[in-house]
Amino acid sequence: MTFVCGVVLHRVKIPLDKGRVTWPWARVELDESAVLAYTPVFPLRVWSLRVPYAEISEAVKQPNFWGGKIRLRLNAPDRGDISIVTVNDNYMKIADTLREKGVHVTAKPRIFAKHS
Repeated sequence: MTFVCGVVLHRVKIPLDKGRVTWPWARVELDESAVLAYTPVFPLRVWSLRVPYAEISEAVKQPNFWGGKIRLRLNAPDRGDISIVTVNDNYMKIADTLREKGVHVTAKPRIFAKHS
């Protein structure tokens, strides 16, 4: 399964570091054994990140006004966390797939209420 979304790599807090690196319009693939995130610049992948499901301690899904995000908390706290941000309901499909792969998925409440 492949999704177009933003990917944020949250670094561990170190001095003089802003704490994250962002790749908008990245691709996220959920294969049999891992989450693969990459930038689809033809003909090469400029950046890629592979995280086996076994290294994910928890996935926290959080809806927002335009879609939602999933924050992957890793078993190794020195590696930081990874957020996957979507502008539609694909974050729920990603969470469902992660749950099927054996990742513990929790939910945070909506940040903004939708106005009618």
